[in-house]
Amino acid sequence: MHYTIKAQIYTGEDSGFIAECIELPIVTQGQTLDEVVKNLREATAIPGHVINLKRMH
Repeated sequence: MHYTIKAQIYTGEDSGFIAECIELPIVTQGQTLDEVVKNLREATAIPGHVINLKRMH
């Protein structure tokens, strides 16, 4: 089963990036975009399911 989770990613006040899920109460951060996306995947992990994080413009 696949789930799509929408998140807003923006630059942090001092450095790095912050990701906030739109529909879930999840916030994470990372020094790079790759790191913040990895952290977001970990924070939203549901055992036995695939999370689809699509890039939205």
